[in-house]
Amino acid sequence: MVEIFHHPEEKVFKTTFLSKTSLFYLITSFILFIGPVIILSYLKNIWPFYKYIPVNVGPCIPEINQAFIWIPTVDQYNQVDFKMWSGSDNILNTVRSNMLPGSFDYVTHESFIPFPARDAGKSVSKAIEISITLNNIVNLSVMGARLFIPITCSLKISSRWKDTFALNLTGLIWNEYLSLTPINNLFIQSELVIKQTQALRLHGIDPIERANYRRTLVSANRIHYNTLTYELDNIMYDIMDRNLTIHLGKVHHLASMDKTSPTGSFSISLMIHLSEKEMLFETAFINKIKWVYIFYIGIWIIFLWPISWLKRVVFEKRLISDNIMEFVKPPPNVHFNKNINEW
Repeated sequence: MVEIFHHPEEKVFKTTFLSKTSLFYLITSFILFIGPVIILSYLKNIWPFYKYIPVNVGPCIPEINQAFIWIPTVDQYNQVDFKMWSGSDNILNTVRSNMLPGSFDYVTHESFIPFPARDAGKSVSKAIEISITLNNIVNLSVMGARLFIPITCSLKISSRWKDTFALNLTGLIWNEYLSLTPINNLFIQSELVIKQTQALRLHGIDPIERANYRRTLVSANRIHYNTLTYELDNIMYDIMDRNLTIHLGKVHHLASMDKTSPTGSFSISLMIHLSEKEMLFETAFINKIKWVYIFYIGIWIIFLWPISWLKRVVFEKRLISDNIMEFVKPPPNVHFNKNINEW
């Protein structure tokens, strides 16, 4: 008997069968998954997926319990040292030798909207003024200041737009100033800048995402004086990696030595302007399209079994029909030889 499964035509059929299967999956994947993406790429010329919308910044609240102020000092023997003030009670209780007493106050400047009529009387934040006073700086000359002040601001879409959006965002006031001569007053003028790396959803921000934009920068239970610099550096890197945050921009310094100031005190004044900013948002159209596409793929995953069944119907019937062999009865003059296995 001939070994039918070693027939060379069977190998040719296997090659043809695999190529047809691959072509089937390739065409099916293109039509079901890649095709809609190509169509959407052309639709963005008709319906914009993203748009810039003016956003009002403010009111803003400094996180005093997470704030740190460093001042480099020089004594009468020209020995350089650093003194610090912190709003965290944990730091104050840990180290007292280099800590300074002081006060932290802030005032928000607002203006009222005269028109349109539906918004008349509403207030808009224009600036925030922060005053910091450090005391008990005896027999020391202050040579500058370094500020680390987390701040939380409310972001709202301008009233002239019909869309509504509100988000509380935590950022960082980080600034450093060094002087060549002793000072006892430092005035800083700046504005808050929004840093954004990807578009936000205009509608439907989930609570987890909202909490992420306002998560605590400094954990008072974890920060200690010995690891303070290391922890604050990590916080800086964390803020730089965030999708959305706020920081100072266009900073101007004015330092002075006022002899009329109280002895042993150092004051810092910050005037931070809160102007209207433009932010990038996803339109409602693209947000709906994304969820529809995810739902679309999920449906096809559910119906993967019918597709596999269709593949069997199309190709396995061909496989059976191509491998059917007909055995013909040998003529009467042909005899089977048991020794050589031939007809």
